[in-house]
Amino acid sequence: MKKYLILLFVSFLSFGCALQPMETKKESDPRVDELVKEQKRLSMRMDELARVVLDIRDTLVQKGQTLEKTTKQPPETKAEPSGLPPPIAVENVSPPPKAPAPKVEAPAPKVEATAPKAEVQAPKVEAPAPKVEATAPKVEATAPKAEVQAPKVEVPAPRVDENLGGSEAKMLAPPPAGEDEAALLYKKGYSAFREGNFGKAILDLEEFIGKFPRNDYADNAQFLVGEAYYSSGQFEQAIVEFNRVAERYPGEAGAPEALLRIGDCFDKLGQKERAKSFYSRLAAQYPASEAAYRAKRKLETL
Repeated sequence: MKKYLILLFVSFLSFGCALQPMETKKESDPRVDELVKEQKRLSMRMDELARVVLDIRDTLVQKGQTLEKTTKQPPETKAEPSGLPPPIAVENVSPPPKAPAPKVEAPAPKVEATAPKAEVQAPKVEAPAPKVEATAPKVEATAPKAEVQAPKVEVPAPRVDENLGGSEAKMLAPPPAGEDEAALLYKKGYSAFREGNFGKAILDLEEFIGKFPRNDYADNAQFLVGEAYYSSGQFEQAIVEFNRVAERYPGEAGAPEALLRIGDCFDKLGQKERAKSFYSRLAAQYPASEAAYRAKRKLETL
């Protein structure tokens, strides 16, 4: 801190000395005179500032000395008397040892009781026991024979349209026996279709197609889905499902029957021309099929 103050003071003095030669120069220009006067004022101000700096330095030196003295002599702290008595020192006093309890041995009194001996002879009585012969009655309980006959459940035959042919009837025929997952799922959908529960049949059969698309009964299942929509009167959706049979399984027996059913759906919807186009396509694409023979007959009536 002292070094910085001394350097500041020296710089002020050098700056003032540098301004002194300018006072000797006398020029006739009034502007020069004003600058000289301004320099004088600045030099006076610098001197005042230098004196202020020196005063600040002296005060700082004095305060530093007083601080050093105070740090060297720590203040004495006097304990203020309080109204409480000084604490009493308590020594660790161990409790007195416990005296052992006196052992009292009371001798148990000996009691000897001699029971009197009494000998009583009971009189001998010999009485012959009467012979009792009891014959238990024979009880023969014949349980009634209950014959429970299982109710006969008649499963209605599937709703077969009068226009069905031999190949289409095969598509609606029951599946062969089997206990694997595919057979059970197909039977489930087929049974729902036979019972007229077309909504459940559609769900089960579509699940079967999704899980087993290459199964031998996949085309039958797809045809039954279309037939379920057809039987429930949803002819537009039935067209979509029958068209899947014709596109996915063109070489199977259900393909010509599906084309015939598409023509029937358009006929039900009143679109005669589109029905004729599918009947004609069927006759041209599968001319030797039973469905083509029936399509030609329908073309004659439209």
